[in-house]
Order: sequence, then structure tokens, then C-alpha cells
Amino acid sequence: MKRIIPITLAMLLIAAGAFAAPPPPPPPGGGPAGAQALADYLGLTESQKATLRSIETEFRAATESLHNQLRALHDQLDDAREANDSSAVTSLMQQMRALHDQIRDARRAADAKFAAGLTTGQKTKFEAFQAAVEFLRERGPGGGAHP
Repeated sequence: MKRIIPITLAMLLIAAGAFAAPPPPPPPGGGPAGAQALADYLGLTESQKATLRSIETEFRAATESLHNQLRALHDQLDDAREANDSSAVTSLMQQMRALHDQIRDARRAADAKFAAGLTTGQKTKFEAFQAAVEFLRERGPGGGAHP
């Protein structure tokens, strides 16, 4: 019985590391270089480019405090792991997940706002772009596990 508790705690900590804080999602254009690539890919007009920049600025402003909170929770999580405090690890991970969900929702709202100003052809391309970004986020640029 005494061996089960440390093994269970170790497994919890390993699982916590596996699920701890995936990187926050990028704004619609993915930053200045990504915004330019997206603008080129979609063939945006100057007005649409200005809208994209505005939406990116709003997204960053809306999520800055969430990112700061995530960084603070990450530091606390490191401390809790070092202290083998499984209840603190669980609580911190739940808090981090909630913040990630808020950032994801803000990104989706920004994407929807951006897509509202696109032509039908641009929307189709933007949906393909979003699908590619999601694929890379889930599987990585190498396409996942290799044989």
C-alpha cells in the first residue's frame, strides 16, 4: 500500500505535465508575419488588412491579462509539482484550463469577426487556413508520430 501512493502521485504528475497548458491560440493572422502571409493568401484589400490589424490588436489587448495569469499559474504549478502537492496541481491545472478556454473563445470571436468582412471565396480560403492551423496545432509540423 505504501508503494501505491508514490506511484499514483508520480503518475498524476506525469499526466499533469502532459496536459498542462498547451500554448495559447494565436490571433486570426498569427502575428505580424502570419498576418502578412494570411493577407497575401486571401488577397485582402487594404481595408481588410486594416481590419485584420485592428482585430489582432483587440485580441491581444483582450487576452493580455489572461496570458499574465497563465504565466503566474505556471510558476505556481512548477512549485506544486516540486512539492508533490497533487491537490494544488489539480486545482492549478483546472484554473489554467479555464483561462485557455477563455483565450480560445476570444480567438474564435476574433476569427468570426474577421470572417464577417470576407468575400465568399476568401471565407473558403480562410476556413482552409484555419483547418491547416488546427491540424498543425494538434499534430505538429511533422504530422504526428512516425513509424
